[in-house]
Parts: sequence; C-alpha cells; structure tokens
Amino acid sequence: KRTWPDMHFFCEAHDFLDAEKAEHYDGGAGPPGQNQLAITRVLYSFARLHPGIGYVQGMNEVVAPIYYVFKLDPVPDFSAEAEADSFWCFGALFEELRELYDLEHDEGVEGIHAAMRRLGRILQHVDKPLAQHLINQGLPPTFYALRWVALMLCQEFTLPDVLRIWDSVLAQPQRQRLSFLLFLCAAMVLRLRDFLLAHDFAENLQQLQSYPRDIDCEEVIFLAVRIREETLGSSVVAASP
Repeated sequence: KRTWPDMHFFCEAHDFLDAEKAEHYDGGAGPPGQNQLAITRVLYSFARLHPGIGYVQGMNEVVAPIYYVFKLDPVPDFSAEAEADSFWCFGALFEELRELYDLEHDEGVEGIHAAMRRLGRILQHVDKPLAQHLINQGLPPTFYALRWVALMLCQEFTLPDVLRIWDSVLAQPQRQRLSFLLFLCAAMVLRLRDFLLAHDFAENLQQLQSYPRDIDCEEVIFLAVRIREETLGSSVVAASP
C-alpha cells in the first residue's frame, strides 16, 4: 500500500471511498488492487529465489516504475506479460545494484556505505565549500542519500520524473550506471546550494530528506552531466575504502 499511494494505478480496492468508484476505475490497467498484488508477487518470487538477500525495504519502490511501464504498454499481448517482464527486469537491475542491498558485505570498496563515501568525494571535488559546510554541520551523505541511492530516487521525484531520470541512468554503459546515479545525487545537493549554505543542521536535514518536488529533474540531469565531465579522469568516483 505504501507504493506511490497518490496514484490510482497503485491503489488497493479499499482505498476508494465507495464501491461505485472502484467499479468504474480501471486506470488503464484493470481493477483496483490488481497492480499492488502483481508487485507483491514479483517481490515474493524474487525473495524466494534470493534467500541471501530476501526482501529489503524499499524494493517495492524500484519494482513499481518497471511494472508501470510494462503494464501500460499499448500492445495488449505485451501488457499481459507485465508481471513476468517486471520480475526479470528487476532481477537484471538488481544484479547491477546488488552491492547496495547486500548488507552482509557492506564494507571495503563495495556496499551502500562505500557509495556514500564516493558521493562525499564527488561533492568535495565539485563544490568543496558546500561539502565542507555540510560536514561541519554533521551532515555527511549517509544522513540523506542512503535512500536516494538505494531506491534510485523513487521517493524524491514524481513518477514521470523518475522515469525520465531512469532513462538517463540506463542510457549509460552498464559499468557506469551507479556512478551516474551518484552524479545525480551530487547534482541534487548542488541544486539546493543557496538554501543549504543559509540554514542550520535541522533545516538542511529536513530539506534533504524531504527533497522539494518542484525541482526540475531536467536541471538535475543537466547538472549531473556537467559534474561527470568535471570529474572525468579523476579518481573521485573510483571505488576505494
């Protein structure tokens, strides 16, 4: 039920105020509740096939955009296979991002905390005054960007913006996708530069943990590309302890 609760596409039947609304709702993809159940089955099957990982909180947020795109395919034969296609695509995406979820091996040059250290180095490289200001306030990337990276920004932007951002990530060569995701996170911080430099710890933490929905994702993507160019040839994005 927590998956995109503001979208009818992901509503459960009991989320509707009356039976008449539920009866006439199809959202382009069947009766209410059908899509939530499909996502649940995808995650259950994945967890059974990966007992070492299981279900990690937030995976539903990552499956949802994949399922949404497949389910709304205008070709009925393709749309009918949305659940199976989502399972296989989520599995492929997970293999690329496995280190972000495998907490037992979250040490050294891999894992979500290693990714946070890489993000910190990127911020230091592109805007040292801002990066140092946040560190001085006690706001390292682990305080706000763990969710950003692990959920591929699914909770920070609207679904249309998430799909646009994912296009930019998945357009990168496979081995560079996580790095570009970190560039996007750095761009999100830089986009709030004036606010962050002018406010205290509590206000900055709230702003970063509840990222403003009125930020143009195209600006973030453009800035991420610029950051990538500025760090090209440097060692700031390399995995290191």
